[in-house]
Amino acid sequence: MTKAKAKTQPKQAPVIKVGGAKPSPVLHVNWLRGKRQQLILSLVVVVIVVAIGGYWHQNANNKQAEKKLKETPALINEADSRSNYSEAVQLIQAEIAHTDKADKVRLAQLYSNLAGEYINETKYSDSITSYNKAVTENGITSDIAKQMAYAYMAMNNNAQAIVYLKKAVELWPKDSPLYTAETRALQQTIDELQKKGQQ
Repeated sequence: MTKAKAKTQPKQAPVIKVGGAKPSPVLHVNWLRGKRQQLILSLVVVVIVVAIGGYWHQNANNKQAEKKLKETPALINEADSRSNYSEAVQLIQAEIAHTDKADKVRLAQLYSNLAGEYINETKYSDSITSYNKAVTENGITSDIAKQMAYAYMAMNNNAQAIVYLKKAVELWPKDSPLYTAETRALQQTIDELQKKGQQ
């Protein structure tokens, strides 16, 4: 007598019941089988690890840069106190490079500060260039016009100095307590330069 072979049925996935929910079969993850799938999974893991490492490294660099930028004003003052104007110029240029281009007021302030450092170094042409960048960013002010006039005077360009001195008088805030004294002093300088031009 031959025994009939019992039919073996394929194994079914175990069923998990959660609360009163209908049972659902647990999915088998078969895609990990085979060397190609293992290689792909390894590459995905490497990419994720590299991305996380890159993000961490970039974040650390950004924090260092932010810390340095917060220290920049003190470093500039220190460089100025040592009459190391070229160091101050480098610090301001670095801060300009890291400043948001949409922050026009801050950029104008930085370019004005840079121009002042160039005046300290007697680089009047560079100073004028920096003041012009400040004007491009946020318009001309009485103070910038006055400083540009003095830079032109230092370059013996009295005609341009007069133009900017007049602009400074025109722009000086009329509600300022220094209005009368400042505009009078500026006008005296204009008169002196005009006399020199007539000689």
